[in-house]
This record gives sequence, structure tokens and C-alpha cells, in this order.
Amino acid sequence: ERAQAAASLASAVRRDNPTVSVSLRNERAESGADSRNAIQFGIRIPIDTEARNAPRLAEAARAVASAQARVDEPARMVVALRQAAQADLEAADRRIELAVQRLAAADEGLRLGERAYALGERSLVELLRLRAIERDARLELDSARTGRDAARAAMMQSMGLSP
Repeated sequence: ERAQAAASLASAVRRDNPTVSVSLRNERAESGADSRNAIQFGIRIPIDTEARNAPRLAEAARAVASAQARVDEPARMVVALRQAAQADLEAADRRIELAVQRLAAADEGLRLGERAYALGERSLVELLRLRAIERDARLELDSARTGRDAARAAMMQSMGLSP
């Protein structure tokens, strides 16, 4: 508001104030001669010139723009945080989709591996490896869900809500 008021003043007051001056001059002549006294009156009325006003108006416009940028910065930061939180939430959702697909594939592989082991076509080592893969897929899904919950909490915080 202060910068806006200064800009309004700079555009409204286009010239300096007029001045009136009075001066007294006392000159002493050589010895014996009369001294000369003089009174001078002066009036100075400045005119409105672009060369004088352009720098003042530019400085006032710069101050307004700078003040507006300082006012807008928190809003830009909130928008940037909200966009980052939204991107993190979308990435967490994609990670969950991939983890669900991986778990489905691991479950199917374990089911087939157990049937093959029961029929004697697979060894115990291969069955244990398939169980480890299935367990890792479950852990990855749990981790992805936890990441989504954290991303959702960050998103809510960016909107000013408590998670």
C-alpha cells in the first residue's frame, strides 16, 4: 500500500514546488566612495519535463512491482507445495498399482510352484525362492500404501488441513 501511494504521488506531483528568494547585497567601494546596496527578488517556477519525471515514475513502478512480488511470494509457495504434494500422491498411486500387479504375479507364480512341488516337478529351493518373491511383493505393497498415506498427509497439509 505504501508503494502504491508513493507511485500515485509520483504521478500526481509532476513538478517541484515553486520557490521565492530574496537576497541583499552590500558592496563596499573604495574608501571615500558610497557603498552600493542591492536587493534581489527571485521566483523559480519549475516546469514539468519528461526527463525529470521519467526516473521518478520508473522508480515508483519498480517499488510497486517489488512490493507486489513480496506479497505474492507466499501464495506462489503454497501453490508450488500443493503441486509437489499432488505429484507425490499420483506417483504413490502408480507405485501401488505396480505393487498390486507384482503381488498378483507372485501369487500366481507361488500357486503354480506349489502345485509343481506337490507333483515333484520343482525342488524345495525353487519353492522357497517363489515364497520369498511373494513375501517381497507383499512388503512392497505395504511400503507403497505407507508412502501413499504419507503423500496424502502432505497433500492435506498443503491445503491447510490436519492429516
